[in-house]
Amino acid sequence: MFDDCVSLRSLTITSRLKEFGKFSLRNCRSLVRLEIPETVTAIGEGAFIGCTSLESIEIPSSVVSLGRNALSGCTSLRRVTIPEGLASSSEDVFSGYPSVELVTIVS
Repeated sequence: MFDDCVSLRSLTITSRLKEFGKFSLRNCRSLVRLEIPETVTAIGEGAFIGCTSLESIEIPSSVVSLGRNALSGCTSLRRVTIPEGLASSSEDVFSGYPSVELVTIVS
């Protein structure tokens, strides 16, 4: 999705994006904040892998599929919100961030 996102700090997507594809924001090391719109239904494999500055993420209830290693290596991640009805997620989607303080499951 983004070929060169090394200095990208914040991203708000207001379009009709349906999916974050495989490795779409891989290694966006400066990304601190990401707003995922309700139009997104899937987050692909490694979509946010290596986003080492990402501090929190809220997965909207529209997302029904989270790919393998979607958030791996997000070492600054402290807060994660995921929808209760998440139909499909890989067992290691949330690997590689030992600093998480809060995981909230919302219905």
